[in-house]
Amino acid sequence: MTILASFRYRTDHGEHPASLDDLVRTGYLSRVSRDSFSKDNSLIHKRTAGDFLLYSHGLDFGDGGGTPHRRGHGEKGGDQVFWPVTDPE
Repeated sequence: MTILASFRYRTDHGEHPASLDDLVRTGYLSRVSRDSFSKDNSLIHKRTAGDFLLYSHGLDFGDGGGTPHRRGHGEKGGDQVFWPVTDPE
């Protein structure tokens, strides 16, 4: 829902929102999406050049800045990136 809301916001406003709070404030979401692996319990949304990054802290509970967790590189380390979608290998 958060990814779709960000794209709808971009269609209406010409750019992705600066934060998840913007999506709630403008009515695109009813609440900020939760992240069980974050101290503040919310997913991370960062606007980038023409796009955005949406991720969870992941199993290590640390903010890796959106660096994706790599399969086969241990149980911990890296973030769970929801957008943009990339090839895990």
